[in-house]
Amino acid sequence: MNEIPSKTGMSLFEAEKGKLAQVINEAHLKSKDYAGFTHFIKGDISGIQEFIFNVKSEKAAKTLKARSYFIEALSHICIQLISDALNGNIKTLYNGGGNFYLFVDEEINGALPKIRSAINKACQHSEFYVTLSVINEISAFKNFGEQVWQRIQEQSAKDKLTKFTNFLGVFDAYPVPMPQDWYRFTPAFRKANGAAVTDKGSMESRVTDSQMEVFGHTLSLSPLSSGKISYKHSIVNKIPIWEDTLIDQYDEALNRFYSGNEEDRPQKERSEVIEFSELASVMAKTRTGTGKLAVLKMDIDGLGSIFDEVKSVADAGSVSASFKWFYDYFMFRLQQQFFTWQKTQKDGTVKAVAEAFKDNIYTVFSGGDDCFLLGGWDAVFEFARKFHFEFAAFTAFLKTHIQALRNKNLTISAGLIVVDPQFPIVRFAKLAEEALEKSKSRTVKNVVKKNAITVFDQTLTWEEFENAATLSNQLRKLIQEKGESRAILERIKRSATGYEHLQRRALKGEVPAPQVSRLFYYLRNVKKENLDDMGIIMQRYANSLITAFQNHETVNPMTFPVGARWAEFLTRS
Repeated sequence: MNEIPSKTGMSLFEAEKGKLAQVINEAHLKSKDYAGFTHFIKGDISGIQEFIFNVKSEKAAKTLKARSYFIEALSHICIQLISDALNGNIKTLYNGGGNFYLFVDEEINGALPKIRSAINKACQHSEFYVTLSVINEISAFKNFGEQVWQRIQEQSAKDKLTKFTNFLGVFDAYPVPMPQDWYRFTPAFRKANGAAVTDKGSMESRVTDSQMEVFGHTLSLSPLSSGKISYKHSIVNKIPIWEDTLIDQYDEALNRFYSGNEEDRPQKERSEVIEFSELASVMAKTRTGTGKLAVLKMDIDGLGSIFDEVKSVADAGSVSASFKWFYDYFMFRLQQQFFTWQKTQKDGTVKAVAEAFKDNIYTVFSGGDDCFLLGGWDAVFEFARKFHFEFAAFTAFLKTHIQALRNKNLTISAGLIVVDPQFPIVRFAKLAEEALEKSKSRTVKNVVKKNAITVFDQTLTWEEFENAATLSNQLRKLIQEKGESRAILERIKRSATGYEHLQRRALKGEVPAPQVSRLFYYLRNVKKENLDDMGIIMQRYANSLITAFQNHETVNPMTFPVGARWAEFLTRS
């Protein structure tokens, strides 16, 4: 996998870190603008997952992105609504991931009833809701994290429990919902370079092919980077499309997939959105023989608690700006990178082919402290590796450039699942969330450690995930390039039970190190010419058992079956 950097290689972040240093510096300077404001607002959008993923699987690629962006549009419009009510006298600390934070003055107390009434009216029959929470007299506080951040989180939690208070309209009969052009908005959104918010529009939510309306305001797409919202170098509106060269590359597979339904086949010069079924059954299947989607959800471990301890508003602004940069600009740059796959030629030789992540990965959302994406299963697996490698470089940089993070342990957890392309959207979103929660519940000696990825229903550390990737590539080479039987994969998957038994005995001191040779039983039936390569693989098993024996430590036995399952998916063609 030539495009995945080694642990000692240069990362993309190394080339981009100068831009982040500038972002941190600008955020620090901007903190002076917050002086003199007396009140602090948190806007919190709830019901996000239920709203975004409540779509049908068919043609979902043209719907899901629009619904996801609507959540971001809600934040932009809500901020504008507050700004209009206060004659522009606000400053934004952060906006992203379904939350926004604003510095305002005492006039907000008089404006709040009208603002909340507009929100209640728009949200009364919707899956989403916007909670506005306020704390007063913040200018007297010296410790931002303890006196402002913690208090606004506590107030927000209370306010969520009392939504629609004193709003009698919530008891009105449920009206016929207005038609929404989610399907048409996404293609226009993808082509737009920016958007602007105006104070004219529907009070209730309304989506057309180029506009989103709510709270009496309208967000309008623009071909120019005009207004306050720019999509330039942003992941927000980037999704895979069928460009001419990509159609040529997958021409034969497209013909097979659309045999008998040629009118639905992507055509050149149309730049059509790549559907999820095409990402899996055309692209991933061509590369690996496995026509599956992978769904990846990642979340930073305990970022909220880190803000609790940030003492200065300057550091709070720098941390917020840094993560916004990473999940927006850097995610955009990251998806322009390449992964490689192994193509078997007609003469039986294997050739490495490079392909861009941006053509294979559909980012549903990326912001705040998490992201959710999907795509051809092999591309997503490689992207998870690449993302974690870059995230480690990013957080190491933050710890040396932002005082408040100097001694913090910044880690990320992930849930990675594999599904059929026709699998219901709402169900795979739930499964990905459950896999993520499993990673966040990882414990070592009864201590929650997080910092893990759950894949094929097995929770691995990121290092174990890398080891599984290495093993999968070694096994792929044996099968694809050296003619080994795929039966070896099933034997390795079954080996975990025996491995775990030996490890338990090793930890008790019952298994002398030489007895690990029992594991080499799984070398039986391997081709004679492949014994050396297979021996290297099995020796890793043996070495981990010896480590357990010598250091009284455990090694996750599921790393090996995960690697074998990974290789199984890679070698079906």
